[in-house]
Amino acid sequence: MERLPSCSAMRIVNQFFYALALLFLLRPKFFWLPSAIPFLRLGETRFDPNFQMCKLSIFQAGLIRDVRNKLSKFRSQRQVNIKFWYENLQNHLVKKGSGKQLLPDLLRFPLHIGNSRIVELILGQSARLGLGLARTYPNTIHSILEIEAQFDGQDFPRARRAAQELLTLPVHDFITPRDRELIINLLVDEGEGKRQ
Repeated sequence: MERLPSCSAMRIVNQFFYALALLFLLRPKFFWLPSAIPFLRLGETRFDPNFQMCKLSIFQAGLIRDVRNKLSKFRSQRQVNIKFWYENLQNHLVKKGSGKQLLPDLLRFPLHIGNSRIVELILGQSARLGLGLARTYPNTIHSILEIEAQFDGQDFPRARRAAQELLTLPVHDFITPRDRELIINLLVDEGEGKRQ
């Protein structure tokens, strides 16, 4: 295996600004900003086998200092948010069970709405309010332009329907109790509209 090249100075500068942007833009109230920038192509599934790699930079090494403790803290906060979603959204969960539940360690909380029109309404309201809800997948894997030929014209209607009816809720530590309440209110309001 070839040795990876060192990161260029420009790439390290890019890493710095990328980390800085994530620090602010992962907060739900600022999520509208990257969503409004078309060239970021947020929400798209991109397949690029030619991405460039380089050695871990000094800046990246500094970011992962004490990473085990940081990950433990992030995981604990995610568990608080996962538990909140699980307890407050029982009627919409992708998988239900009985008895004591072992909460999974999720990066996003999947929610089955079951109606693509309602999903669109929820996502529109979420963008307007800066709540950070997102689709689970924008479309099916066999629809990715770069690999669609491998599926030889096959169609997967259930997968397509799932992509249209699932969305995800944030669980990261930037979400506040107020954000969670706003999200619950939005989901309940749209759920009531669905039943009418």
